[in-house]
Amino acid sequence: MLGVSTVILGLVAAAPQPIQPLLRTTTTKTTSAFAGCFRASQEKASQPWAFMPSDHGGTFTNSGANGPEGTYWLTLQRSLHGAEIRLYADVGARPVKAISEGVDQCR
Repeated sequence: MLGVSTVILGLVAAAPQPIQPLLRTTTTKTTSAFAGCFRASQEKASQPWAFMPSDHGGTFTNSGANGPEGTYWLTLQRSLHGAEIRLYADVGARPVKAISEGVDQCR
């Protein structure tokens, strides 16, 4: 029985952990107002971007533009009082500073 418990504990410890956002915040702006502001901030900073709209908001990304180590996803999800914003990227990704500044400027 001890062997089975050890194996189960090992599997639980090795299980992938859910990805946590580097940034999680909200805005009182509509998703379209935030998206327009964010798009302008990225163009001003000469950062590549693409926007994929969805029924509940959308996702900004630069996937493929800077290689695998520079990819980010910024998700917008409509809420009762505006939108929830989440940034997913590698901690050392080059565009994280410009993305964070754009989010702060547009919230």
